[in-house]
Amino acid sequence: MAAILRDGDPNVDEKKVSDYRRGKILLPIYLAQRAARALGMRDDDSSDELVRHFDGYDPLVMIRLYGLWPANADHEVLGRLSNWTGRVDTTLVQRLLTLERLETEIGEREKELAAADHDRGVVSLTRAVTESQTYGIAIWPVLAGPMTAQANRIHVSDRVDIRRLDGLAVTDSEVWNALGPALRRVHALPSITMPRWSHPTAALTSTSDPHISMWNLRHLDAPRLPRIPHPHLGLPAVVVSSTVANTWLGYVAGMLAFVLGYGLTSTTDLARGLNPSPTFNPSTDERNLMHDGLLRSPGERRVWFHAAKVDPDNPANPWAPRDAPCAPQLLHVRLVEDNDLLHSTAQSRVLQPGWTHSDTDAVEAWRRSRDTALDRMPSDEWHLPLRVPDAAWGSLEKWEITIDLAVRILSHLESQGLHPWEGLAAVQASLVSADPVVAAPALRWLRDRGAPFVFIP
Repeated sequence: MAAILRDGDPNVDEKKVSDYRRGKILLPIYLAQRAARALGMRDDDSSDELVRHFDGYDPLVMIRLYGLWPANADHEVLGRLSNWTGRVDTTLVQRLLTLERLETEIGEREKELAAADHDRGVVSLTRAVTESQTYGIAIWPVLAGPMTAQANRIHVSDRVDIRRLDGLAVTDSEVWNALGPALRRVHALPSITMPRWSHPTAALTSTSDPHISMWNLRHLDAPRLPRIPHPHLGLPAVVVSSTVANTWLGYVAGMLAFVLGYGLTSTTDLARGLNPSPTFNPSTDERNLMHDGLLRSPGERRVWFHAAKVDPDNPANPWAPRDAPCAPQLLHVRLVEDNDLLHSTAQSRVLQPGWTHSDTDAVEAWRRSRDTALDRMPSDEWHLPLRVPDAAWGSLEKWEITIDLAVRILSHLESQGLHPWEGLAAVQASLVSADPVVAAPALRWLRDRGAPFVFIP
């Protein structure tokens, strides 16, 4: 079986096949039909005509197992599918194609960021700005964290200001249209956080300088590839979700990924490439679609984070994908915002270009989404809700809250009997050596607060 599946994925070995068979990890969608063909799969719903047509197996078995039936299919549609001899329902085809794009997009985005670390990211963006001969750039490195000693501060991000050389006003959309590939490679997001070179002392107001487009190049929560070759037994993936990003869920997920040696991604980063014309601001629907795809098939050795309102068309969101079961042994951490955090988020969003909601409307929508998600949450050890109080952005209190959340998640894994892969200590040591300004201080913060599974001296 491993040899057959290896044609579709060279990383498949006998151990993975064994894990697939025992249900420890979900068979990836792109290998589903190869396995069905090799095993001659059919079930009680398979028609003899269809099995003969496909030389001994029914391809619709995997379509049913992965929950890919059209949600509103009537008997006529199902009848056509069960007698398929080369034609298939258009809705089903579109859903299969979307899932294939999700798998491809996840892989491509992770490969991109693996080639663009926090040093080369700034360099590559600066080069793109220079070569444009239209824009100039200023960079403000952000060193932050709960400790004042320089060696223990983390290079969280770089705040970037971009302006036109001719002095004309500029918008984020215009900059994205001109420099989108470079901004996307370094996972830049629009940002209004101060201080910056353009406004080193001034407070940000709703009348910000129209000549400057402000961005943030992330390091602590930037996507990255896994560092360990095998997942920890019984824990293929972890997801951290919330309604708004001001929970700092990306920082929580980033620290978890460092400790576990897992890769990191977000539904925002993945959804940016979902449209034919990539955008820097994916919609809630696009992010929820990415989240659905990961819940269905998260792969191995991955932590991802997802901030969005619940999907009104999916009663199981954010806990399970539409029309399909959630992957087994997936730890889902839910950061639950208090009302003060939602209010402070709305107040900061008013300052962002293009924000059209009132404080009251935004808070009410987020509050409903938060409460709906809690009402839907399964009650078991694989779903961990953690309350997040409000604190001033970038304050010592905010950092302490964030680190405490990561420690509590790791402690939960310890209480559930997680046995980490035996090579994790060596991987963490290599991370400290290779990334002294992001991974090293993050691991030290967690170690000093008693986090389990942190093995650095």
